[in-house]
Amino acid sequence: MSSLLERVPRDILQYVARLTVSASPFESLTNLLHLLLTNSTIYRQLSVQQSPHLYARVFQLRFDTAAPRRRLHASLLTDSSLAGELILRCRLLRRIRRRDLTGLDIEQDMWTLYWLILENETLNVAHIMRAGSSDYLLELIRHRLRQYSTEEQFMTISREALSLALWSYCLSVSSRDLANLNPEVAQELLALVRPVAMSTHKDIAPTPPPNSFHLSKSRSPHAREQQPCSIFSCNRPDNSKEIFHYSRKWHLRCPDVLSAAIIMTFALKEIVPLQVPPHLPLDRASAIAQNRVGPTMVDYRALATCRTPLFNDPTAEPSQHNPSAACLNPPRSTRLEEDFSRMALTSPNVHIYGASYAPGTLSGLWEGTFMICPIRSIGANTLNSPLTEDFVGRKPMYCQMTEYMCSGQPIPTEAHEPFNWDYHPNRLLPTKGGFQVSSKIFHYEKLDATTTRLLARREMNYDVKDILVLGETPDVQEEAWGGYRFAGKVRLSDGFMTLKRVSKDVLDDPPWLFEGYLHYGAAFVGTWRTHGQPCAVEGVFSMRKRTNT
Repeated sequence: MSSLLERVPRDILQYVARLTVSASPFESLTNLLHLLLTNSTIYRQLSVQQSPHLYARVFQLRFDTAAPRRRLHASLLTDSSLAGELILRCRLLRRIRRRDLTGLDIEQDMWTLYWLILENETLNVAHIMRAGSSDYLLELIRHRLRQYSTEEQFMTISREALSLALWSYCLSVSSRDLANLNPEVAQELLALVRPVAMSTHKDIAPTPPPNSFHLSKSRSPHAREQQPCSIFSCNRPDNSKEIFHYSRKWHLRCPDVLSAAIIMTFALKEIVPLQVPPHLPLDRASAIAQNRVGPTMVDYRALATCRTPLFNDPTAEPSQHNPSAACLNPPRSTRLEEDFSRMALTSPNVHIYGASYAPGTLSGLWEGTFMICPIRSIGANTLNSPLTEDFVGRKPMYCQMTEYMCSGQPIPTEAHEPFNWDYHPNRLLPTKGGFQVSSKIFHYEKLDATTTRLLARREMNYDVKDILVLGETPDVQEEAWGGYRFAGKVRLSDGFMTLKRVSKDVLDDPPWLFEGYLHYGAAFVGTWRTHGQPCAVEGVFSMRKRTNT
């Protein structure tokens, strides 16, 4: 004899199911599960396929939705797609609670975790933190890297899962969290991550997609529904992965494992404060009185406070220069807008709003340090080196950067290697109307605060085809550490940045190349190498923007 519940109309049964779901985002769904398990008929009527709107409502109650509504076209956020995403996230939370470090679906689950963090305002990360995500990710990273200490072994693991785990950990912890780690755990993590940061600089610069230097015209917000703001043709690159999100296949570009390893290496090293040499003059006045040049104690103390910003650090809050900050208190996820676009804009036939680089972001004073790879590992597979091998020293780097944008013909570069352009920073100087190269004027406009704000709000109809960056060491830091000039470009398709650095005092000084990405609007990290030498020296760098100037 059938149950009386089976005769209840579906709409009433769905209403009853909604009543079993608590309005609290952290309450268990046990009551709904019990209702589903009453019998097979009710299970079918309340299934995801038959009642997607029920599970879409659960998703909206439990997870942040501001970021997906801002970034994705409305056609991607149907009840069915939200219900499908709810299932993926529940599976992820179960994996974290069970401390499951293996399994066939770990790559998909790591993508779900990374995507969830990119969309976080408050609820998303609250769920994974309650499940113990920080401890789980730390255990997963250590478990994966402990087993593979050589180049051959390292290549057999999923670099995708490792990169996503490293990035999720970077975006989930603060500098205080790292400082509170057990010292032995912190040292082991540093020893495991450091060889990844020492891997070849070539890994950080993927092949650019078509139209990689072109940024489409800014549009009015009213045009948002007519045309997605994609900045290059969405041809699938070789390094994109087919992943499910919101019940749809996406071809996503995995975030760079080298960048995450560099951030973690610097952050873990900076747990131990930089020591100030006691023999130095107290300040600049004392140095002048003693007829001494170079850094003072004051300069070293300033350098000691210059740390790699993590996403959850209070000092990494967005400053007024950031074009993403469209209001005084922008959603937290806006700081990850460029990271999301860099990952997702490779998906074909998907309407996404965003860009991998916001013009004006680099303008300002940047400060940081760079480290040198051990000499014996240069040109070799550094992952074969002992875990005790370390970087050689930490050197300061300061740069006051200015951006120039071009809507006409940009300064030409070599087609096969767009960033290996031959213009020396000491010779590339702005003139009236732009830059003069080989007796020809190329028109560039200096990006000021007003232009940056208008571009960010899409209130300025400007077809950006090239971004040129010039910079130099400020006078105060030049007295301590030496003066340098910088010149470089930004690849607008993915935000990849290249800067050449030369000494101010030597006209034809061989340049050093600094290449990397800006992450979460705060950390500019990457690799550097000397240029044009048979035995190049190389290393890694980390910079942050000074916000009090």
